[in-house]
Amino acid sequence: MQRFSRFLALSLGLSIMAGCATINEQVKAILPTQQESSEIETAEPEIRLVAEDKFKQSRMALSAQQQRMVGPIYQAVSKTATNSGQLDASIQALETYIASNAGSDIPSMLFLALGDGYTQLGQEANAMSAWQQSIRTNQLNYFAHNRLAQALRQQGDFDQARQHYNTALEAWPDFADAYRNRGILFDLYLGDKVLALKDYQQYHQLLERNGENTREVERWLREVQRAISE
Repeated sequence: MQRFSRFLALSLGLSIMAGCATINEQVKAILPTQQESSEIETAEPEIRLVAEDKFKQSRMALSAQQQRMVGPIYQAVSKTATNSGQLDASIQALETYIASNAGSDIPSMLFLALGDGYTQLGQEANAMSAWQQSIRTNQLNYFAHNRLAQALRQQGDFDQARQHYNTALEAWPDFADAYRNRGILFDLYLGDKVLALKDYQQYHQLLERNGENTREVERWLREVQRAISE
């Protein structure tokens, strides 16, 4: 019963936005400040002391105007109750901006914000389309890969979800959320406790490095280790 309760809580609590888009991540999505590091070589990489953030190095920074456009979307995402009318207007304004600048380079982060806004309105198909465009604009956008992986996991497409988690971690091997979410995929959906343990350990290490609370993942580690030993 305890195991089922945990599964249910994670399945509901880690939906597309809750699982891959904490408020802190929304801030990072607008103005990333991640560490830089050295290149990885494996499909499902090991953590190194310093990890190269390939997306940070390649991304187009948002202009002041673009930041003002995405700001209301993330303000809506951060609230428990969303004013759908205001959010819809912000999304439409962003869509209009993107359409009117179709011949220019559009930052990948604008499409990410568009998808996040759609998710807040419950428009999952539109959200996935926007995140896919975000990746087409910049293949290294690990935020978009992580969001797509969450959406695909919810749809039961576990192979594609795993591939997007892998690609996110290839772009930035210190992306803690991707380790957490891939670990949950292994643990609760694919039943691979060994790989889940590995990802939870890496997630735990990154939380410790960043001075964040580790109690929840420590509980997950104990449960997975117990399952492996049984």
